[in-house]
Amino acid sequence: MRTFITLGLTVALLAACSAPWEGMSESDIGAWKALGVDSEAAQQWRGGGFSASAAEGWLAQGFDAATAGAWRSEDFSPSEARAWIDGKFKLKDAVARRAEGLTPTPPAAVEEAMKSLGSVGSTP
Repeated sequence: MRTFITLGLTVALLAACSAPWEGMSESDIGAWKALGVDSEAAQQWRGGGFSASAAEGWLAQGFDAATAGAWRSEDFSPSEARAWIDGKFKLKDAVARRAEGLTPTPPAAVEEAMKSLGSVGSTP
């Protein structure tokens, strides 16, 4: 009985250790690890259709797999998506504004420009 329990625990432990990287080659695992991505996150990225090399730019811009996938599906690059997000735009608004030929301008920059314009024509 003791042998069966030990064997069962060993099999379960080995399965738990190997399953997270399941379906990936050694080179894929190495690529994900080089990016600092653990097995769970790598599986999320892969589930979203990203390879490690495709995810690299998104990771560098601070995205998780789900957010990157949403912005990529609308043909934004990682840096474009970051600029829109930093400008406080939601994806649907960014899509609409970009379709109008606009670029992201953070609200603080707009406010500063408006103050500047207000002082141009005024006299002390």
